[in-house]
Amino acid sequence: MLGKPLVILGMMGSGKTSVSKVLSKKYGLNLYEMDSMIEEQQGIAIPQIFERHGEEYFRKLESDLLLDILDKKDVCVISTGGGVVKVAENLAMIKEKAVSVWLKVDVSVLLEHVGSGKGRPLLLQGDDPAETLEILLNTREALYSKADIHIDNNHNGHIHVLADQIMDAVFSLD
Repeated sequence: MLGKPLVILGMMGSGKTSVSKVLSKKYGLNLYEMDSMIEEQQGIAIPQIFERHGEEYFRKLESDLLLDILDKKDVCVISTGGGVVKVAENLAMIKEKAVSVWLKVDVSVLLEHVGSGKGRPLLLQGDDPAETLEILLNTREALYSKADIHIDNNHNGHIHVLADQIMDAVFSLD
């Protein structure tokens, strides 16, 4: 049985929030959706946090929240923001205190999911969302690959099947 938090990692648009909700409901686990929690805590949307305070400030909020959740020692599902892996201490905490799952998705599929990038501040920094996604994925792929479990989510299968694949992989770690 899962005795640690389950941390879902991956790029924006990879399905982290959707599959986390299903995992939470289907397996009776508490859900911590970090982006929503930060927005609620700050009283503004993430694009406004980036605009007003910058990415470094947001990453600090994200790191502090991750530590708070992991310190609860709650067997739960944590849906992270795509850039949580950029902070080395976050990866170390996740490795030590949780089971991590990387939802691997190709850029073409990510682009279908995120569209024009509205509400995605990092995607709006360049002129070409596809190129920006490619660059982000290339810089983060080695970090995501440190996850305990890698799940391909390119085929847009049924979200409940994806949740079961994740749990099957988690239970096979024992």
